[in-house]
Amino acid sequence: MKNKIGGAVLLLLSPVAFAADADVVVTVNGQPVTQADLERYSAERPGAPREQLLDELVARELIYQDALKRGLDKDAEVKREIAEMRERVLMAAAVRQAVEQKPVTEDELKAEYDKVKAQLARDEFKARHILVADEAQARQIIAELDKGAEFAELARKHSTGPTNKTGGDLGWFSAEQMVPPFADAVRKLKKGSYTKAPVQTQFGWHVIKLEDTRSVPAPSFAEVKERLHAALQQQRVAEYVQNLRKGAKVDPAQP
Repeated sequence: MKNKIGGAVLLLLSPVAFAADADVVVTVNGQPVTQADLERYSAERPGAPREQLLDELVARELIYQDALKRGLDKDAEVKREIAEMRERVLMAAAVRQAVEQKPVTEDELKAEYDKVKAQLARDEFKARHILVADEAQARQIIAELDKGAEFAELARKHSTGPTNKTGGDLGWFSAEQMVPPFADAVRKLKKGSYTKAPVQTQFGWHVIKLEDTRSVPAPSFAEVKERLHAALQQQRVAEYVQNLRKGAKVDPAQP
């Protein structure tokens, strides 16, 4: 475990502090570094050569021993930060144990998928836009479109957005990917039509043309299973905390 003090990294707990009865690969001033320590550290540094890992473990142990020698473990700020680390580790362990005691089941995941499947399906839009700095110019562009001007050509000529070189082409997107005023305007358009009034966003004034729409089905259960699992686990954590609150006495500080 590490802690930063004055820009330097100080090891608060020795990397061999939890050494089990395993094969000792090296000793540092009498303190053993075991094969188990090496394997644990190797998991954090996949691909690193064994000799490099061992050298780094020796360096860590030497720094740790020097920190103790200089009495840094008695420093008030260090002690406070160690206490905070201990608290975080214990909190994480408590949450992990609470989740493990009531694991998310396959049936729960499938039930959750059935519940949200319809929401996961979405409509996508293919559109072009012309982005300008002021409303008057946007209205002038609409007037030109009304007279038969070609949208892509006007976009190349007037748009200040990064899509001006492609005639304002935005490709396919979902409404959720756009800022609300833009998304709302696109939803109201019919295929082949353009906005008859400029649409203002934080980026400027837009003239938008809807070229096509398509329906995208919900992803399969396998595709979203991991996300569902994470969401249900988060629910478990919320329930765990709520149960703790029920049995707790929380008194607000008196002014």
